[in-house]
Amino acid sequence: MKRILALTLCILTLFLCACQPTPDHDIIINQGEADQAGMGKRNTPDPNSTDSAEIGPIYYYDTREGIPEHCKVDRFAYSDLVSMEIDADVSFDREGVFPVYEVKKRDIIKDKDLMKHLIYFLCPDSVVYYAWERTKKEISVELEAMMNYHGQADSVLEIDASTIRDVQEEYKAAPDEPNKIPVNMDLPLELYRPYYLERKDGSCGFLVVNGINHIAYDITPYLWTYEKRVLTPEELAQAGENSITKEEAIRQAEDFLQAMGFDGYSLMAADDMAGHAINTYEWTGSYWKLNYVRSIGKTMTIDERKAMYHMIVIDKGMASSVGAPWDGMETIRIIVGKEGIAGVMLVGLTEIVDEMEKDVPFIDFDSLIERVEDHLCYRFGFVSDERIINVSAIQLVYGLTCYKDKTESGIYMPMWEVEYTLSDDMNVIREQQAYFSAIDGSPMEPRSVLSGERPGSTMRPNGQLPRH
Repeated sequence: MKRILALTLCILTLFLCACQPTPDHDIIINQGEADQAGMGKRNTPDPNSTDSAEIGPIYYYDTREGIPEHCKVDRFAYSDLVSMEIDADVSFDREGVFPVYEVKKRDIIKDKDLMKHLIYFLCPDSVVYYAWERTKKEISVELEAMMNYHGQADSVLEIDASTIRDVQEEYKAAPDEPNKIPVNMDLPLELYRPYYLERKDGSCGFLVVNGINHIAYDITPYLWTYEKRVLTPEELAQAGENSITKEEAIRQAEDFLQAMGFDGYSLMAADDMAGHAINTYEWTGSYWKLNYVRSIGKTMTIDERKAMYHMIVIDKGMASSVGAPWDGMETIRIIVGKEGIAGVMLVGLTEIVDEMEKDVPFIDFDSLIERVEDHLCYRFGFVSDERIINVSAIQLVYGLTCYKDKTESGIYMPMWEVEYTLSDDMNVIREQQAYFSAIDGSPMEPRSVLSGERPGSTMRPNGQLPRH
């Protein structure tokens, strides 16, 4: 009897399988490009509609008018040791639209035309050479300046006897003429190798490629710049007043951006600087340091947020990129003086290749807050002593993430930056940030860049490092 029943069930199973309709498309896990962090091709049916034929993840969205200006959640216990509270202003451009862009990393090294254009603009009529030794004539200029400053009570620099002896030894071994080897500009430039750009008047610029999309240029290899606020009154007197207005400096910088085709950047900071020639120990005048970062509409990028509070070079305890495998901090620093552009540093450059969506919907705010609470509490849920998580600000920003299989491309998308502190009842331990997709609330964690892509220090002649 049992054998007959088992045989009957097998036949019935085969019959039912045979009656299923043949699918009219390939059976795949993920249709379209991707659905990472709420992006790619996703189904977003109207939650009020009951006749949607699409099958897939359903996201329920609130209107942006429903997002409060302030969010307050009383302290609640996540565990015996971890509790959380929210008392945060919520800020974003309530009249704005929020596009999503696909960008592509600009490979400065391989883009020979871009490099030629850059060199021609910054250093016209120049010939590019590999680094060469300083000549006796160059070193004698520094030795003379050293001897003039050495031992002076009011000297701005301390020059000890051993330093002078080292330069004297360098002078003895120095050639009368530099051994210059021209660079073949039809070949890609090499990483971390210095290049000298010799002009017809004998002066030269200095250029170093620190990464695939990270390059630094100075009008001379011997210029250091300092923020005027850190100088003494005596140093300020020697540096002199600005010989160029801020407006004129900005005009020259933006002419450079336009000529190079660097679109979509906004000025975040303009600092008054003073220049110092490190080979003659003399102040060379005043400069403006202008910091530009990627800008999307009226909404700040993560980089802009950092630039506002941390002067662009000091981040807020995490990498700028939340997903892109290259350095995500898109910045262009331009130093302008009386003789024009004196320095340029390009980091993390991309170009926009596609507007993926003109205006994305947001996850409803209550659901976002639930995800913030769950994520942060879980993140610190296993501490060994009592901790309080206090969310103090929620700000909409744009962050850079990427596809899983497109390492040369990235996606700029709106994210909520959640500012919080982790503390005990007595002391604030650290101000931190976490990022969540504004589209579906996914946590967006920062990650390290690939090896060889991390920006390093721009080396200078004789092992010196730049100050600006």
